Amino acid sequence: MLNAMSLEAINSYSKPNEISINPILSPTLSNRIMDSYPFPPVSMTFFKFDIKKANYVMSEIICLYYNLSLLDVKKQDHKNAKKILDQGLKIDLNNESLVISLAYHNLNSGRLEKTKNIFMMLVELYPNNSKYLSNLQRLNSIGL
Repeated sequence: MLNAMSLEAINSYSKPNEISINPILSPTLSNRIMDSYPFPPVSMTFFKFDIKKANYVMSEIICLYYNLSLLDVKKQDHKNAKKILDQGLKIDLNNESLVISLAYHNLNSGRLEKTKNIFMMLVELYPNNSKYLSNLQRLNSIGL
């Protein structure tokens, strides 16, 4: 036999533009939770997909990876810093901040060929960035 909460969950699946992930929560509780977060966690229910909020969350996540890698560099934990950068690049392969951080990480770790490849890619993507071009020219001048 269906109770009121089960009927509410079943009815929510037919609402347009809504995603029901956890039908156990009531809409009242979900709305209250949604109001307290800029974007609800995936386990929340009854939220409407909003591309602006999704982009905001993605940019915040990328910032988190970037800042965590910087903290590890300050702690001299370069292995973990690279691991964190790699995880962030799995989310957004073309994020300029993460890519340039990886280039400097490789440079400081003595991986000059990888650094040169990254700067070549950055110069192609951002041809007006003189900093990337000068770094590539320096790497070329040492015979790489």
